[in-house]
Parts: sequence; C-alpha cells; structure tokens
Amino acid sequence: MSPKRNRPLLLRLGVWGYLGLALLLGLWAEVWQHSGMVNPTEPADDVALVARHFTHGEKPVAMRYAQLSAQMDEAALKAHFDGLPLGCAPAQHQPSQTECLATPDQVDGVSALQLRLLLADGHLSEATVLLPWWRHHTALRALLRDLGAAHALSPENEPQPQIIWRVPGGEVRLNRAPGFDPLHASRIVWRAAEIAPAALVNPATKSP
Repeated sequence: MSPKRNRPLLLRLGVWGYLGLALLLGLWAEVWQHSGMVNPTEPADDVALVARHFTHGEKPVAMRYAQLSAQMDEAALKAHFDGLPLGCAPAQHQPSQTECLATPDQVDGVSALQLRLLLADGHLSEATVLLPWWRHHTALRALLRDLGAAHALSPENEPQPQIIWRVPGGEVRLNRAPGFDPLHASRIVWRAAEIAPAALVNPATKSP
C-alpha cells in the first residue's frame, strides 16, 4: 500500500480540501438548523451567513465611509446605498435601537456576507460589513486603496487587535488578522465620532 494512502484523511486533502470540507460542514449545519427559506435580512450566525453567501446576494454597493455621519437617518441611508433593500427592525440585543440589514454581493469590490447598520435615536451610529474569512486580506487592500495608510492600531493586548482609519464622521476598524476559522467572518466597522473609542496606538511608534 502507498505511504500516501496511510496518511490521515485531512492531510491527504490538503489546505483547499480542508477548506472545502469545512464549507460543506457549514452548509450541512445551515440545512440542519433551518428548515425552509430563511429571511436573508434576519441576524444570523457566521456559519449561516457563509452558507447563504453562495445562494443569495443583492447588488454591489460602495460604503463611501467619508460620507457616513451620525446625522444620517433611515431615508438618508437608503439614498446613500442607492436603493439597496434594507430590512429595518428593533435591534435583537438592543431593542431601543434600530438595526437595518442587507446582503449585498460585494462591498467596495470585495465579496461580502452582510451589511448591518445600527441607528440610535433614528440616526446612524455604526455600520458593519461582514466579510468571508478568505476575503480578509482583499478587504484590507481595498481599505488601503480607498482610505490610504492606517492611522492607528489598537493595543495588542485587546482580545481582537484592530487596524484603524480616521474618516470625517468617525473611524473605520478592521480586525488585524482573519483568525484560523474559515466559517468565522471578518468585520469592517465604521463608528460615529461620538461613540468611537479614544484609546489608539500610533502604527509607527506603537504607543498612544
């Protein structure tokens, strides 16, 4: 018998085989957890979003982070995103706020899983783009292209260190690394200036 045949299955599959197996498991989990058609604007876990990514999707959108502001209401957001269907309802974990969800196929030219907009008192406070794990570095390059060099890094002792760009209405953050779980989404988060954390680290000196 060939020595290769004696190797464990995952070693014989290789990296792409492992990724394919992980995605198949994710799709199986989606089918097992949900019966029938799932509303694509409902909040969902990362596994469900990854599975849905291959069967659902709306038109691409551009974030235009420099134009986002805490003065934008639901109507202004719908105009900003050029008619992208936004399903808005009380936020699942913050019922006093409103969450608007959409599933654009791409955001700023990068494959996306979901767009989440959080409104406080009727106005935008946070915008989150969920990205497929395997598009993390593509998203980083897109942010560098659109926003230029990062302005800061969050402290390295944070649970999930982030890269930070400052924009006129607030700041944009991306987790520094995608991690090791292909079913876990990366996140680009815009926060209004009024709620953006103040503790930043200069990327050149790595000091506040």
